[in-house]
Amino acid sequence: MGNENAGYSQATTAEPFELVLQRDFAAPRGRVFAAWTDKGQLAAWWGPRQCPLTECELDLRPGGVFNFVMTGPDGSRHAFEGEFLEVKAPERLVFAGQISRLPESRVVTEIQFEEHGQGTRIKLRQTHALASEATAGARAGWTQSLDKLEEWLAGEGRRS
Repeated sequence: MGNENAGYSQATTAEPFELVLQRDFAAPRGRVFAAWTDKGQLAAWWGPRQCPLTECELDLRPGGVFNFVMTGPDGSRHAFEGEFLEVKAPERLVFAGQISRLPESRVVTEIQFEEHGQGTRIKLRQTHALASEATAGARAGWTQSLDKLEEWLAGEGRRS
């Protein structure tokens, strides 16, 4: 087993960090919401390209927990765990989590799912309590994950 959370530094600043992204998908809102809330679908696209989701546990209800492990190309394991704060199908998800054993990495992620034309627009807002080296790659990581979600919905996801 690789080093859990290898490469994450605990260096932080007192400043919070907020990330806001918006993305349109050519799929119905219920279908996009399901891709975020079904662990089999989530495992197909979550995580940056070089660090896929290899373990996924979900208890999809307010107060329910999740545990994710992404595995890097060198075998390093990056665990992320937390709880769902709000689950309103197919409109909204809110969850809070942290890189395992690094409480200063706590982040709250809010995702709105809106009907948009023939598809779905998601609005993602992520608020990190403290900026750190782990937050520096948040935009690139989410962009890659959303690219993978778009590809999955256009291909394999349509058959599910």
